[in-house]
Amino acid sequence: MYVKLSRNAYVRNWGTWTYMFDRLTSSDRIFKDAELFTRWISRHPISIEELIDKIHGEYCDVSRETLVHDVLEFVEQLRHDGIILVGENLEEIKKIYEEE
Repeated sequence: MYVKLSRNAYVRNWGTWTYMFDRLTSSDRIFKDAELFTRWISRHPISIEELIDKIHGEYCDVSRETLVHDVLEFVEQLRHDGIILVGENLEEIKKIYEEE
């Protein structure tokens, strides 16, 4: 599974706060201490596995199983709000992005 920011979404970090919004859907989210979860999500697709590996590199004391659960929950929230796009492979996410 791959994720990337919607073309209408923006991410802003202020210290420990992260603000994510989508100007098309007017959806927004504010997170505290989520910078590591959003650092590698951009307009370039990244696999969920790679995203989890990068986060796990920073949170060595957290089990991988816990991170998998947390990342998938985080991704689902943002997908539901239209802030990020999710596809099973690179071709699917490219198609979703082009149709956006």
